[in-house]
Amino acid sequence: MHYARAAYVETEKITELAGALATSAMMTAHAVLAARGEWVTNEKRLLERAGLRDLDELITSLRADPSVLEDAIEQANRRFHRALSAATG
Repeated sequence: MHYARAAYVETEKITELAGALATSAMMTAHAVLAARGEWVTNEKRLLERAGLRDLDELITSLRADPSVLEDAIEQANRRFHRALSAATG
């Protein structure tokens, strides 16, 4: 997310930021399930199982405004940390 902030926010690269958010969400979801000792062989429900399905709303709210993009990164980071903290106790 640090790279996404530096590379995409000021230049308002929405698609690239959306991709970074989606990739980070999937990686975080894998980490959450691994921390719980759960193995995933089918990623169709990975975000739901990890409690990160609400990233859809965050991604669909993106628009070409650096403050909106910055806020999306901050919200995503909070959600990722919350999900990981819940999984690790």
